[in-house]
Amino acid sequence: MKQINYGTYQKPSDYMKFDQGDNVIRIVSVGAFVKRHGMRTAGGYIPLGDCTEKPDCKFCNEGNKAKQKWFWIAYSKTRKEVKMLDAGPQIGDAICTIARNVGKDPREFDLIVTRKGDGLKTRYSVEKGGEEPIPEAEVAGIESMKKYLVHKYIQQGEAPQGQE
Repeated sequence: MKQINYGTYQKPSDYMKFDQGDNVIRIVSVGAFVKRHGMRTAGGYIPLGDCTEKPDCKFCNEGNKAKQKWFWIAYSKTRKEVKMLDAGPQIGDAICTIARNVGKDPREFDLIVTRKGDGLKTRYSVEKGGEEPIPEAEVAGIESMKKYLVHKYIQQGEAPQGQE
C-alpha cells in the first residue's frame, strides 16, 4: 500500500502521462496501431470502439470518424513507472519515424518526449535519446508490470493484439 501525498496527487492510471518539459521513456514492447472511434463530450473523451475498417463498421456508418492510434508498453525513466502508451499521431508517428531513420527497434534506445502547453494547446515533440541499457535492478520490476499490463489490456481485448 502506498501513502497518499496530497501535494503531488494525480489520479492513478495505467496510461502514460507526460509532465511539462522533457520526459525520458523506453519502449518495452512491440508496437501496434489501430483506428479507434470515440467522441468528445463536455466531460472528456469517450472511447466507442475500434474501427473494423470494413463497409459495415457501425461507427463509420453513424458518421463517426476513426482516429489512428499507436500502442506500446513503455517505461518512464523520468517517473520510474511502466505504463500503456496510447499515442496519437504527434507521438506515435514520431516514434516510428525515428526508429525507421536510425534503423533500430525503439526498444533499443530512449526517447525524449517533450510536452509544451495544456488542454487543446498541448504539443508534443519526440527525439532519440541515449542507448544505455536499463539498470539490471529495474528490469525485474519492468517485466512484472509489463506482464500485468499485457494481461489486463491486451489479453482482455481492450488494446490491439500483437504486444509481447
